[in-house]
Amino acid sequence: MDQVIVSQLENIVGSERVSTDPAVLASYSRCMYLPRVHSARPQCVVRPKEVNEIQRILHIANNYKIPVYLYTAAQSDAWYPLEGGILLDLSGMNRIIEINTEQRYAVIEPGVTQGQLWRELKKRGMTAAFWSAPPGAAVLSNYLEQGWPDKPDTGLTSDNVISLEVVLPTGEILRTGSAAQFGEWWMRHGTIPDLTGLFIGAQGTLGVVTKMSIRIFDEPEVREVVVCGTDTVPDLVKLLKYICKKKIGVGAECRSKETLKLFLHDKWYENCTSNHLCAVTLWGDRQQVDHEKELLDKIVDAKTIRYEPGVGDISSSSGRAPNPEGVTEFIYMKGSRTCPCCWMPGLDPWLKVLPYGLNRMKELGLLPTYTGAPAFHGRFSYIRFFFYFDESDPKSVETAMKEAAKMKQWMLEQKYLLRVSLANSRMMVGRLAGGVYYEFLKRIKQTVDPNNIMSPGHLGFSGGLYVPEY
Repeated sequence: MDQVIVSQLENIVGSERVSTDPAVLASYSRCMYLPRVHSARPQCVVRPKEVNEIQRILHIANNYKIPVYLYTAAQSDAWYPLEGGILLDLSGMNRIIEINTEQRYAVIEPGVTQGQLWRELKKRGMTAAFWSAPPGAAVLSNYLEQGWPDKPDTGLTSDNVISLEVVLPTGEILRTGSAAQFGEWWMRHGTIPDLTGLFIGAQGTLGVVTKMSIRIFDEPEVREVVVCGTDTVPDLVKLLKYICKKKIGVGAECRSKETLKLFLHDKWYENCTSNHLCAVTLWGDRQQVDHEKELLDKIVDAKTIRYEPGVGDISSSSGRAPNPEGVTEFIYMKGSRTCPCCWMPGLDPWLKVLPYGLNRMKELGLLPTYTGAPAFHGRFSYIRFFFYFDESDPKSVETAMKEAAKMKQWMLEQKYLLRVSLANSRMMVGRLAGGVYYEFLKRIKQTVDPNNIMSPGHLGFSGGLYVPEY
């Protein structure tokens, strides 16, 4: 990158927050657990701390037509720099602006982490829709990327987004929801169109989200985890349907026993006798939790559905808050992975998807590992498989990526929704949406970002704006 541009960036944020050091640039060229796929090394890393700094940086990027990518924590694949350019590290913008316990919302900046927010909410007897990631993972980026279901009555993390503050690619500031009308953060919908959803899943292509308000919840009097087990997929689906119909607990996350061997540091799972384990998180007052235990007793027959010795909590998203001392899956797993995942209507598709995926993994000599859960009391659900590989072995990488791509294609053929990621988002937009949907999306991108500087390559918006043949 031309030194004139670097100097201009240094004038905005200071030389100590701008780097073109090759070692620093290399550290920003990939995330912590995914292989380097379709990624490029940024030409410059800038660490802004104020909104006005971001505005001035985007003005420079527009003047010189320089790509800009966004980073908060290396827990997601949505930030990969695909065409070099400037990488904005937003982790220094880590202020919790407001925690309103009456209206039950919190306003956060991009760098606020799960552990940071959890600690502050706990002081006030509150919690949020946390998910299966380490305490150091950024809250805002996961909410924008539609994180995994946390509780059936709250759905995805993105279902808990209220209002946003966004620096548009042109440097203008846009606020959504009640923040746009009154400068307050408590309401998403109103008399104006809902623009908040425009930025959910946009992967940084439409601007820089600098503030977000999210729903928070009262901590329960009692939180317990009951682990149930089954040997067959039909029995697992039967259990989940019962849990959803009776509205038992706030989470029911399922995993194979083999999955726990990769995720947990202790060995309690060795005493489990079931192939499929379901952690049911009970949440409420003592009377409510005891009642839900009684409901579980009516379906647990000790044969096809049984209780397991759950001395640990296998539901890393709904049952274990991201306590700094807590165990989370990414800390203890080894190797790299790619994760075919799909959203499905209801739970019946599990009868097809789960056997197909697990049998294919066994044929490849891989551990049959997965995680899955219902959301909104079974209105929809997800299953995610884990293809692990040795990144130092090109053959291992090629096999895992090739087979994962085949599984994603199979999921698409069943008309299930793929979990959006860098590896498949362009394919989804180009081959499935098409027509009016794509033309409308392209018009939005061209209007909001006329020079196409924001995250080019993501969602198919490359330097040529779109790559339909991808």
